[in-house]
Amino acid sequence: ACISMILLICLFVINKRQKAQRDWGDVFDSVKYNIATSSLRQLSHTTTEHLNAKNWRPQVLTLVDVDNTTASPINLHLLRLASQFQKGRGINMVVSIITSDYNKTSEVNHQKLPHAVGLDNLDIHERINHCKSLLQDHMADEDMEGFANVSTCPLANWSSTIWTALMHSGLGPLSPNTILLSYPSKEERHKSESFGEEFVCTLLGVTNMRIALLLFKGCEKYPSSKDVVPMGCIDVWWVVHDGGLLLLLPFILSKNSVWGRHGAILRIFALTTTPTENPEKLREAVEDHLSQARISAKVIVVDMSETSIANDMLGSDENHSIGTNMVTQFFSNCISSTHDRTVGEVFMNESYEVPYTNLRLDNVEQGQFEYNNYISTEPEPITTDAETILNPLDLRRRTAITFNMHLKFHSRDSNLVVINMPHIGRKEKQMEFFDYIDTVTSGIENVLLIKGSGNEVITTYA
Repeated sequence: ACISMILLICLFVINKRQKAQRDWGDVFDSVKYNIATSSLRQLSHTTTEHLNAKNWRPQVLTLVDVDNTTASPINLHLLRLASQFQKGRGINMVVSIITSDYNKTSEVNHQKLPHAVGLDNLDIHERINHCKSLLQDHMADEDMEGFANVSTCPLANWSSTIWTALMHSGLGPLSPNTILLSYPSKEERHKSESFGEEFVCTLLGVTNMRIALLLFKGCEKYPSSKDVVPMGCIDVWWVVHDGGLLLLLPFILSKNSVWGRHGAILRIFALTTTPTENPEKLREAVEDHLSQARISAKVIVVDMSETSIANDMLGSDENHSIGTNMVTQFFSNCISSTHDRTVGEVFMNESYEVPYTNLRLDNVEQGQFEYNNYISTEPEPITTDAETILNPLDLRRRTAITFNMHLKFHSRDSNLVVINMPHIGRKEKQMEFFDYIDTVTSGIENVLLIKGSGNEVITTYA
């Protein structure tokens, strides 16, 4: 035993003198890695569509815009919003795309640079690393957990790059089921003649992939993770049920610590879209649904039955091709029954042969509203002569103006307004899409437009 001890001491002294260093790794990292890989192998034949609604989590891919000149992320209010989805316990993925023009010519020899955005160009590779580093710093500033990546593409392939990022980000059921984009300003849309068409084309591709779509028309006043906004208010204007996504995401946002200890106040504005819907029964049905889903919110019913709001949100393009009709029929057979139905159609079990009589507001004091059981169209909607027959575009614009009047009247001072995204028509009609959103959201600072994927995310129904 003594000899063994002497040999052990000698080995220790020799090792100390040689200053040998060995990195044996971290056993905890190894265990976590093995657990993660084992779980992924078990889910190798599972996708996000196979998950039950009770297990649905917002796995958001956030597309942060980049200043192509400095390779710096911009519109950072998008990151602020994305960081507040963490209470949903999903995975956050953040992507930026540096775009360049393949048709750009050299100032020296006036020749085209066909590989100006390729990774074989060392400068582009350095710009990507620089942008990724800045993106990770901004995510850390917002206390945002997740994964960041930066890609590059020619300007003409912007849509394809986003679709590729959606398809190849994540693994199996840990892939994105939601994409968050910044709504382009008028200045951005006017920079390029093809930008609007390219953007709408991107949205159409995302909806065809059955991925939930979020458009955030925000500003720098939107609170960051370092701010505390006690008694904040989130308003949800609910037209199309859309699988319950319009309820779930604002509820997750309202629980973030940004809104103080008790979270933000959640108000649900359920819109009637036909004169025969009973506002009082609709309010009771929605309240019962929220109670079963354990969502605390104030429910207010707004009458927009004399507008085309339901058609504007659901869409009814007449000149679809045969291929489009086949796709529509396919999705209609596999998506949920609430995806293309209004709130009134989902919750109302009774209808009436005569229009229901509306009531008025009791009082309005300094932005604090005291409501009846339901409210009417305050302010008054835009009216036309009885003999006047509006064409679809005029009716659509009148509806957008009326909707905007309601938003300004009830939600001007809200911290965030959440509404259904209007129907995305063919890309040739991209100006109608932008004009409608611009009109509806005029005068409202932070608006989140949501379009569900067709999957149910809340399983309790009234």
